[in-house]
Amino acid sequence: LKARGFVLQSHFLDDRVVTTVGVRDDQQYQKSGYIYTAPGSSAVSPVAADGISFIPEITHWAEGDYRFNSGRTRQAGVVVRPFRQTTVLNWLGAPDHSGHLLADVLRGLSLTWNKSDSFRPVDPKVNVYLQPLPNPSGTGKDYGFWLVLADGRFVLRVNRWENRQLNKTGGDAGTIA
Repeated sequence: LKARGFVLQSHFLDDRVVTTVGVRDDQQYQKSGYIYTAPGSSAVSPVAADGISFIPEITHWAEGDYRFNSGRTRQAGVVVRPFRQTTVLNWLGAPDHSGHLLADVLRGLSLTWNKSDSFRPVDPKVNVYLQPLPNPSGTGKDYGFWLVLADGRFVLRVNRWENRQLNKTGGDAGTIA
């Protein structure tokens, strides 16, 4: 497995807007299987007749090039704190104003958004017809808000997310495609 990537986090408008962007490229090279010819036969088989026995006559890996898989994982997100360090909040939060509670709520408000897709290289897998299965991948999206109140002693975080998995293998029936 070879992987290259980068992550960039940026802060704008006196930390009112924080963005994060990341990309990773994975390249996977795999070779599995072997060539076996039963004694006295011209038939070439990738496995022993019983499908599990060790074959001492194996002389080399299966012919052909390595199986190659590649994929890109991307992520982008933003946190927006629209009322952080604004003069209106400083005025509302002053001791002689009745908006102290409102100022605390607005000061602690953060809006979040994130979107990503992924690719996960795994060991080679085949279906019941011995055809290679693709690597799992997925997409996700989430958004929500945070409220930080009482000088950080109380934090409320509400998120909504959606995710999708494609070509997932594993679980209870991980050996069956």
